[in-house]
Amino acid sequence: MELLLDDVLAKALQPLTSHPLHEIVLCDKIATSVKKRMVGAPRAATHLALNNPQHYLQCNCCHLETGEEILSSMPDICIAYKLHLECGALINIHDWLLVIVIHVLSRYYFFPFFFLLLPR
Repeated sequence: MELLLDDVLAKALQPLTSHPLHEIVLCDKIATSVKKRMVGAPRAATHLALNNPQHYLQCNCCHLETGEEILSSMPDICIAYKLHLECGALINIHDWLLVIVIHVLSRYYFFPFFFLLLPR
């Protein structure tokens, strides 16, 4: 009986490297971990693109001295995102949209009394 078990186990339990195409089986776990790292973090890339558009656009008009600045030359979606970051979880939509309009329109018009438009 013992010889039979040894014979069966020797045939059944061969090393993986002796089988054809063993690289596919052995590298499967490595491939999934590499794939996770290559996909990246889309949330971080989106935050960087919206918070600092000059990083991707490579233009001089969007250069920020500090991270909290909002320039009227920035794309509209970046202005909206930065204002959203300032507001936190509770956003007064009317005030938020009013500030966006002021920032976007300041590209085309000079508002010397824009503070009169802001709610009190």
